[in-house]
Amino acid sequence: MLTGASMLREALWVVVLALLLGSMVFWVLALVAARSFARFARFARFARFARSARSEGLATTAGSAGSPVSERSAVRPDGADTVTLPPVSLLVPLCGVDARAEEVYGAFCRQEYPECQVVFGVRDPDDPSVPLVEGLIASLPERDIALVVGGASIGSNPKVNNLHNMLARARHETLVLADGD
Repeated sequence: MLTGASMLREALWVVVLALLLGSMVFWVLALVAARSFARFARFARFARFARSARSEGLATTAGSAGSPVSERSAVRPDGADTVTLPPVSLLVPLCGVDARAEEVYGAFCRQEYPECQVVFGVRDPDDPSVPLVEGLIASLPERDIALVVGGASIGSNPKVNNLHNMLARARHETLVLADGD
């Protein structure tokens, strides 16, 4: 039979175990977040380098003849500094168009990143952004541009569904998300 003191002791043990378990969960989440941040920080360094490449007199090269396109790098003209930039897939979920849509979508497709796939996605085939993106695809056949229309619904959030469908078309491990809202 449990007495008042033994019941209090049992309750105290339950509280201590719950606190320990909560602390372990916190540390696991902190480690996952730190790893994700480190990966993001590495990409941010590459992105800053790519943005400043033109202003600092850097050029991009595709490597030697016959090498895979994914082995591109940014090189200083004097050969002093070489950084390999990862190929990226830029995911752009769309819903309607705004006044600067054509300019912004065109900038995504014409950027001077060594290897960038641009994946536009819409849920509705009648979305007004579809003809705009189709026009970009037709006018820039040398660029890696894809349009994903509709697709699976994995939840109640339309944007998450759209991103999920675009992810199936992404060719590169490094993903960049560009969204206006």
